[in-house]
Amino acid sequence: MNFPHIVTVAREYVATALGLEGEELEEFVDSFLVSLKEAERDFAAQAENPDLAKIREINHRLRGILGTVEVPELAALNEEMNAAAKAGDVARVKAVLARMRINT
Repeated sequence: MNFPHIVTVAREYVATALGLEGEELEEFVDSFLVSLKEAERDFAAQAENPDLAKIREINHRLRGILGTVEVPELAALNEEMNAAAKAGDVARVKAVLARMRINT
């Protein structure tokens, strides 16, 4: 995932959907990005030997984050991760984890 793209999508969504602007918009987007990076860090810690219960917990948290700011690409990966974790498909979980990395 491309970090500048996520920032742009998040900023546009928040400005349009929530009507925020200026400093209030920037603070909201910054908070969203911090939460997103925390989820990414927690997912990265699971990359080698995924604990499916932990993956589902992180994924649930990410779903909550994405419920506030709509980023379609991340939402699709979130759903794919959820399905893979529920199915116990470790190979698919690892593949989705690799695609969820946010490139800054």
